[in-house]
Amino acid sequence: MNRLRRRALARAFAAVLVTAMLPAACTTDPLSAPLIAVLDVSVAGMPADGVLLLNATRTLTATVLGPADSVLADRPVAWSSTAPEIAAVSDEGRVEAVSTGEATIKARSGGRAGVVPVSVREGTTVPASGGTRTVNLLDNRLRLSVPVGVAPSGTVIHAREALAWPPNGRILAASVVELGPDGTELAASVTVGVTFTPADIPAAERSQLRLHGLRADGQWEILPSASVDLNAFRVSAGLMRLTKVAIFRPAMP
Repeated sequence: MNRLRRRALARAFAAVLVTAMLPAACTTDPLSAPLIAVLDVSVAGMPADGVLLLNATRTLTATVLGPADSVLADRPVAWSSTAPEIAAVSDEGRVEAVSTGEATIKARSGGRAGVVPVSVREGTTVPASGGTRTVNLLDNRLRLSVPVGVAPSGTVIHAREALAWPPNGRILAASVVELGPDGTELAASVTVGVTFTPADIPAAERSQLRLHGLRADGQWEILPSASVDLNAFRVSAGLMRLTKVAIFRPAMP
């Protein structure tokens, strides 16, 4: 009886020993393998100048990178905005331009973050058909008339009050507007109209106001096809290169 019991115990011990040794004979458990470190997060999908038109949406993509720029495709990404009241972003990277202003979109993963600046501005797009598209922007301070064909249909033209410009004593206060993308050459003229406050200008000088554009060399030049609407208090001209524009007082004799 004792012999049978010893044999049973020996068989049980052998089974336990084999079970304990099995993991060592198998491959390493993937859950226990060390994670590859995240070294960078690359964010793509924004326009080259970082500008979105008001009420537009744009879906961004984030690529998580490891050593030697290897793509870590399985890593989660958390999206956020520094100013969601200006540019909100969803968990999927979809950005919505809510109001004009500046924001930064961040994509975080593994302790690293990729960032892209966003500037939300008013503007319009080049029409595909139907003649000229006219829009009033910046609280009606700016009127923009964009004909078909000045650029490929759908091309964005955006505007904001200029933040800085080369000084000139003839520039009318609060009349400097920035049109972009800056430096974009057009196939034909768009008509730009900027309003002025009549109280700032003597009635005798109003018809002599002219719209100037900022050249690539940083110098102001008078724009062609000038006109002054004395009822709407608006100075207009043609523009073939997107840049800053400003109303100039007449030159002193």
